[in-house]
Amino acid sequence: MPSNPMRTCVGCRERDLCSNLIRLVLDSSASPAQVVVDPDKRLPGRGAWLHPRQRCADRAVSRKVWGRAFRHLGGVDASSLRGLDGPDQTNPSKAGGKTDGHTMSALR
Repeated sequence: MPSNPMRTCVGCRERDLCSNLIRLVLDSSASPAQVVVDPDKRLPGRGAWLHPRQRCADRAVSRKVWGRAFRHLGGVDASSLRGLDGPDQTNPSKAGGKTDGHTMSALR
């Protein structure tokens, strides 16, 4: 049985399985540096973990966690995190869809 490590959401600070979180990385080639979603969880660089909920993204932005999370001293643009939520990403059955077991998908 493969292990599924735990990580801490930078928004709500709750620990959860990696499979329930999205990985974010910093694209420092842009000016200012941009936070981008790493869908395959394989991009190089230091990652930050976040629940796929807009409220967690909003908390992370309001708490200004990006400099600490990525150990980056310059400005960071996290505007790509707007609109993370669908109807309810944490429970697809509430959205009227069937689930395949992954928190980010709802089969219709």
